[in-house]
Amino acid sequence: MRHGPVHVRRIAAEHPDMQPGATLAVAFAFPRAFGNAVARNRAKRRLRAAFVDAGGHQHTGAFLMSAGRG
Repeated sequence: MRHGPVHVRRIAAEHPDMQPGATLAVAFAFPRAFGNAVARNRAKRRLRAAFVDAGGHQHTGAFLMSAGRG
């Protein structure tokens, strides 16, 4: 799913690539072109907060969130 510069991919909890017993995993991918480490970390914190506010912590599976400068 893509919304503006943010792209989210999901793998179901039942997928063979998921670790046994894992119900939720969230990872972030930001290229260096996005900005310096401070900007990338700030963006990760904001995406993590938006994910929780949107009820994402209630889902199962693995989520990869990536972004560009847009």
